[in-house]
Amino acid sequence: MRFVAHTDDGGEYTTFDEQIARQAMAAEGREARIEFHDEQLNGSRKVFLDGIEPLAEVDWLVAVEAVPWLVGGSKNGPRRDGEE
Repeated sequence: MRFVAHTDDGGEYTTFDEQIARQAMAAEGREARIEFHDEQLNGSRKVFLDGIEPLAEVDWLVAVEAVPWLVGGSKNGPRRDGEE
């Protein structure tokens, strides 16, 4: 069976691997990281989907915690309780 994953920018990745298809279904509608490789076959570039990993909520929390460093925290980052 052929499975197709689409990216927001119009990219399309096809796989026949059922395990990768299950990963894609688990990531459906969520931000995800894809792994792929490409090869030259018979004069054409072929892109092979190797895996799909949904981004965990933790990835977003780390980004949110970094905001004070990015928007005007001290040179050494945000202050902790009791620090001046």
